[in-house]
Amino acid sequence: MPHVVIEYSADIGIDPMALVTKAHQGAIDSGLFSTADIKTRAYPAAHYIVAEGNKLFVHVTLYLLEGRTVAQKQHLSEALSKSLLPLLKSGQHLSIDIRDLLRDIYKKHVA
Repeated sequence: MPHVVIEYSADIGIDPMALVTKAHQGAIDSGLFSTADIKTRAYPAAHYIVAEGNKLFVHVTLYLLEGRTVAQKQHLSEALSKSLLPLLKSGQHLSIDIRDLLRDIYKKHVA
């Protein structure tokens, strides 16, 4: 934990591994997690409409176990923004959503 999930417009012109690497580094830079616990992945969106037209976007959803303060989540959002914004070109959108997972419900199993 946490899980960093990146959705991006398939035609954004950014190397997907660069998105994964930079987002992963942003989570590390936040100082809130053990490096070994962070899982980061990315998925392209081939079909989308953003706002008033087909604008290019990167959207990050970060799932973490409940218990972090609002200030910690704001710090995390800023760390992710700082890592990812240099990859974007003018007019491209970045959004970040941080979601709590309930400890009593979230389960992880290792086979």
